[in-house]
Amino acid sequence: MSGPKTASSRTPTKRILTELTAFSSAHSPSSPHPNILSLVPLPSNLLSLRCILSGHTLPPTSGYTTGRWLLSIQVPPQYPNQPPTITFVTKICHANVKWETGEICLDVLKENWTPVLGVVGALESVVRLLGEPGVDSPLNVEMGALLRQGDTIGARGLVGYWCGEERFEGHLDEEEEGGSNREEVRGRGKR
Repeated sequence: MSGPKTASSRTPTKRILTELTAFSSAHSPSSPHPNILSLVPLPSNLLSLRCILSGHTLPPTSGYTTGRWLLSIQVPPQYPNQPPTITFVTKICHANVKWETGEICLDVLKENWTPVLGVVGALESVVRLLGEPGVDSPLNVEMGALLRQGDTIGARGLVGYWCGEERFEGHLDEEEEGGSNREEVRGRGKR
């Protein structure tokens, strides 16, 4: 009875290792994933990853071009048949991200998940969401209201302000198991 459980627990780990190897070998200045600056597992658990995303290639009108965020990725035991849970650790002002928790409202991370995406594809979907927020059912109601009202200048100003205040300046290779100090994980620690 322990055989199938052991085999099934290796499947997500093997898949993640394959994805991380492919990402690492393709990661360069001309990478097909220029917004994913770093993607590494925690030393104690390959199914818990950290990622640094950058908004540098997003349209200037989005306000996110100066942003740099730390994200947490939890891979479920049923991966790749179930999506990873991706959350922003660094605060971000976005209509589809809950300010308090970093939860992301994105259909490909829920009901429209497909194993073909993988973790890197899911992260690329998050980057696209930053440039193209959905305002029909926002998690950040205030930001959604600004965008629905057509106040793009106000929304861009708010986004730009928080991209500066909450910018993640750390590096994943400096993190110890369980994360670095709270100020570094939060960004500059301006709180």
